[in-house]
Amino acid sequence: MSFASGRIFSLYGPGEAETRLVPHVITSLLRGVPARTSHGAQIRDFMHVSDVARAFAALLDSCAEGPVNIGSGEPVRLRDIIAEIAGMIGRPDLLEVGAIEAQPNDPPCLIADIRRLENEVGFIPTMALQSGLAEVIELCRRSESEAQVE
Repeated sequence: MSFASGRIFSLYGPGEAETRLVPHVITSLLRGVPARTSHGAQIRDFMHVSDVARAFAALLDSCAEGPVNIGSGEPVRLRDIIAEIAGMIGRPDLLEVGAIEAQPNDPPCLIADIRRLENEVGFIPTMALQSGLAEVIELCRRSESEAQVE
């Protein structure tokens, strides 16, 4: 019997808790309130939930054993993703980057080494960050509109 485990890095997508960075910034800006964040210098590896699900399915079908990183392998500064969201929504005026303290144990950089995911599992992420963010923004817009109607 063999065993493999997927280690997810920075997941984002529909249904994510509003306390997480991406939905916090999106919902704040859509509601017209300031999006307060830390300094945003942290570097992360964001992967859309649909790619994460497909990566796990591919991992199950593979012969890989042991831990396999599930991520995009692409570094992005948090302040860049925050600015991207604000630009897509058209509310950069509501960004308050640096308004809250970063967590003291927050590592400056977390990027997945996805060589095993690509080489042994044969999986390559397909959802571009901008496309994934656009999808989440649209879903949040619909959700906010429906909440206002109720």
